Amino acid sequence: MEVSQIKPRGDETMQTLEAETAQSTPVEQLLETERRRLHVETGILVLLSAYTFYIASPVLIPLTISVLITMLLAPVMNIFDSAV
Repeated sequence: MEVSQIKPRGDETMQTLEAETAQSTPVEQLLETERRRLHVETGILVLLSAYTFYIASPVLIPLTISVLITMLLAPVMNIFDSAV
């Protein structure tokens, strides 16, 4: 029984990208570079935001719960205020 090797799709994609890059203009190459940089910056921003929320969670979680409880109990407090 002979096992045939499967050619990964990445090779075909890489060859296609290399062919397109060789034929692209400097403006297109610059745009591609800017897109890549934008993706990297977005990823860094997401990671920094997640880390900031993780560090601030001891403060943010009780603060959020208190705001939600205040909004939930506001109608009850209005009833008590009108009765007094």
